[in-house]
Amino acid sequence: MNQKVQWRGKPRLGLINYINCLPVLLPIVNGLVDLDAQVILGQPSRLNSLFAACELEYGAMSAFAFLEQSNHLELIPTLSISSQKAVSSVLLFSKESIAKYPPGKICVPAGSATSINAMLLMLLQFSKNKPVLMTTEEPVLKDNNSDAALVIGDRALVVDEEWSKEYYRYDLGQWWCESFNLPMVFGVFAVRNDYLLANDSGLGEPSSIEKLGAGLANAADLGLNDYFASVLYEAASRTGLSKDRLEQYYKKDLDFSWSTKHQQAIDKYELLCRQNGMFEDKKVLA
Repeated sequence: MNQKVQWRGKPRLGLINYINCLPVLLPIVNGLVDLDAQVILGQPSRLNSLFAACELEYGAMSAFAFLEQSNHLELIPTLSISSQKAVSSVLLFSKESIAKYPPGKICVPAGSATSINAMLLMLLQFSKNKPVLMTTEEPVLKDNNSDAALVIGDRALVVDEEWSKEYYRYDLGQWWCESFNLPMVFGVFAVRNDYLLANDSGLGEPSSIEKLGAGLANAADLGLNDYFASVLYEAASRTGLSKDRLEQYYKKDLDFSWSTKHQQAIDKYELLCRQNGMFEDKKVLA
């Protein structure tokens, strides 16, 4: 008889500690969703590393890292961190028009492989030469020798208004969507194959991935509806942005859904990355 093997201890659930993940994060950490897990928070690069080190069982990660580690992971196909147009929190600022003068040196954050590689793919439209990437915790443009800066997450929302007055602004979500008529999938939710193997009996019960997917989707639904006021309050306290701006961010800029179009977008992104050697070029993530 095939017996179900229980996972030892609570599974470790990784969640992104940027405001873009608050609609999923807050309902979970406040006990509104029935997910018996040890929650671990971090920026995307940290969660990517924890997945690679087998120190997370499931949770959020960058789309690029998922594709790198897909032999050991299963996608949870109920939600994502995406955009269907402008995303507002992944912005490339350039001192010159990129169409005329593709940047040779770009300051990039240490936090997101997906955004960095999406930027490089977009820049290939204008130049076949890869720019030099200078990694820093908080990319800047003023008083340094870089030509452009990629700013992501909470900080992108905060500096947007000021920087847009001084530099050329490129929204990576909008750039991708207009180029390929597909959503830009920045983050996905995945689960380790060994966790699924240890927890699924195959006896007609809902699978672990179905349970996890339902729980995460339920969290996002709560965070964007019944619990939305708390999400706005937390996001405003972290960023100082107005609730009106944040409501637009969550309701119009971000997309938490998953569909056939999102899978097509992931497939397109993987194809372009492979064609341009980005999975082999570890310097991209340095």
